[in-house]
Amino acid sequence: MRHRKKFNHLGRKKGHRSSMLANMACSLIEHKRINTTLAKAKALKKFVEPLITKSKSDTTHNRRIVFSRMKQKNAVAELFRDVAVKVADRPGGYTRIIRLGNRLGDNAEMAMIELVDYNDTYVTKKKKTTRRSRRGKKSESVSEEVVNEEVVNDTLELLLKRLLLRLLLKRLLLKRLLLKRLLLKRLLLRKLLLKKLLLRKLLLKRLLLRKLLLKKLLLRKLLLRKLLLKRLLLRKLLLRKLLLKRLLLKRLLLKRLLLRKLLLRKLLLKRLLLRKLLLRKLLLKIQKKKKTNNLKIII
Repeated sequence: MRHRKKFNHLGRKKGHRSSMLANMACSLIEHKRINTTLAKAKALKKFVEPLITKSKSDTTHNRRIVFSRMKQKNAVAELFRDVAVKVADRPGGYTRIIRLGNRLGDNAEMAMIELVDYNDTYVTKKKKTTRRSRRGKKSESVSEEVVNEEVVNDTLELLLKRLLLRLLLKRLLLKRLLLKRLLLKRLLLRKLLLKKLLLRKLLLKRLLLRKLLLKKLLLRKLLLRKLLLKRLLLRKLLLRKLLLKRLLLKRLLLKRLLLRKLLLRKLLLKRLLLRKLLLRKLLLKIQKKKKTNNLKIII
């Protein structure tokens, strides 16, 4: 539950916020005035004023408490040594916030926070007291007039000083604005130049990449052509070899057929010869038998 947390967190978590406020308090005590945003100045006012009241009574306990919040020995020493002496008679309100207008970049409200007793222009002078005599009324009226004149003069001086301060602040702000504008223009010009250079580099890289890609494509095409030519040559060679093989096979087959025919003819001739021989033998035998039979008959 977010009870008792209704204060400006400044967009930071607890540790970050406390360390930032401690650093700002140290720089305020060191430089007596700092420029920051209005929200941070208000948060710093709440943070630093209780510590300044602690510094009025210089005890080790108070020093330890202040050191636990500010965490810088030099700043704590300066607070208890110098600032506490200046602020001794003041019962509170040790800091003053002066608005400085809006920041250029994000339009944030800017402010200057300062220690009241270290600004000589805003410190009011002690009024000079004049003795009043009881005897005559004229002296009283004269002294009253003198006092009134002094008060008027003091107020006029204060007003003039305030006006001068405002004018100086305006001039400073204008100078800062002009410087910021010049710096922004320079930065923009640099950015534009850098962009142009980067674009040129990118274009050159693209051109080089295109050239490389074209070269690669040409090389690939050449390689593909070479491969196709090689394949065509290989196919032709293979076809020739196949044709030669077929021709050789045909020749072999023809030779075999011729050989078979010759062999068959030879076999047939042999059979015929054998038959003829057998027939002759049979005839001869038959003739011999006949002769023998005839002889027998004759005898």
